[in-house]
Amino acid sequence: MCLGNMTDNKVCELYLCPIHGGWGQWQEWGSCSVTCDMGMKSRSRDCSNPPPSRFGDHCFGHNQESQLCMPKICSNGGWSAWETWGSCSVTCGSGIKSRFRACANPKPSPYGQYCEGDNSEIDICSHITCDLSHCQPNPCVHGSCIDLRNDFLSTCDQGFEGRNCNICKDKTCF
Repeated sequence: MCLGNMTDNKVCELYLCPIHGGWGQWQEWGSCSVTCDMGMKSRSRDCSNPPPSRFGDHCFGHNQESQLCMPKICSNGGWSAWETWGSCSVTCGSGIKSRFRACANPKPSPYGQYCEGDNSEIDICSHITCDLSHCQPNPCVHGSCIDLRNDFLSTCDQGFEGRNCNICKDKTCF
């Protein structure tokens, strides 16, 4: 028989297994970056479920996320005062005039509503009656008549004469 123990024991130390990190729960969303119209809000999470240890990998992915938020509309548009009426389109007879206003009191915010209604108005304007007597001494028979005494050239549509003509002076027709 051999002398001594049949087995020999020795204490050994192995490396402990790595613990890889895991994401914890998302936190609540933070407040919106603006009080009205479009902004951003965000939330975060920690790599703590479990935290990485013993040379384990850190959590993969993002620890923060963001999204658009819109608490309320800042302002809808409002009409400015009407501008003054423009000049009449004719110097005698009936014509039209117009005026405008802007959606700028206040100007609508990016997600506010534009002003309701029209931004322009048109109205009939009537000036003095046109003096067509210039055609009377030289009727406008074939499209034109000339009154050299009053420095007028009158034109009319073919087939019309007398009071149905336009009066032109200095290349401006009435």
